[in-house]
Amino acid sequence: MKEGLFKDFPVLVEEWLSSPKIMLLTPAEEGGLFRLLLCAWSHPRCCLPNDPEVLAQLSRINGSWPKCGPKIMAFFGEDTEEAGMIFNHKQRALRNAQLVRAAKGEKGGKKKQANKDAAEADLFGKVSSSPQVEPKQDSSSHSLYSTTQYSKENLPPPLNVPEFREVWLQWERYRVEIKKPLIGTAIHMQLAKLAKMGLQRAIAAINASMANQWRGLFEPKEGDINAPAAAKKKPSVYDCL
Repeated sequence: MKEGLFKDFPVLVEEWLSSPKIMLLTPAEEGGLFRLLLCAWSHPRCCLPNDPEVLAQLSRINGSWPKCGPKIMAFFGEDTEEAGMIFNHKQRALRNAQLVRAAKGEKGGKKKQANKDAAEADLFGKVSSSPQVEPKQDSSSHSLYSTTQYSKENLPPPLNVPEFREVWLQWERYRVEIKKPLIGTAIHMQLAKLAKMGLQRAIAAINASMANQWRGLFEPKEGDINAPAAAKKKPSVYDCL
């Protein structure tokens, strides 16, 4: 048996036992046919040499081959790709089916291993040999650096200055740290609220809110950074966005 070939020879038991052609064989002829099929399985293309003397020895029929050989040879055909060789059509079909399944299994195994390597690389911080696909980001979701688009395009004119952009970026990061990231609607509402305050009051409100670990934006009282200006009234749901 050559390396890489399938060692197990599949036998279709019901088909073998119910075959009329096999039923017409003598026990010696049936045994000789089975031995030849076993020998052919060791060949990559399930072939045997078309030599009566060799076939007689392989089948163990020996001197009875002239009488039994023709009935056994009815189960084989000449190989058109390799001169002087014979093969059994059913056996070659089984071999080809096994090769197809093995190829699919190998392909699936490589894909599974690649996924495993990628998972281990992510778990242990290793560099994976598998190509990494950058995840698509939802434009409506929060991004830690979403300030870029607001600073260049959507920031209200009074706030569209480097001084405010720096503080606003800190505010976005702060909201991520407390697990309350800003989303599109909240960003628009907070920017509108801050724009009404003016630049300096807006920056002071952001700094005070972060210093006091507030979720919402509140202006500090004059001389008291530890309390929001709206402390005397119950803050609305929009103040906590």
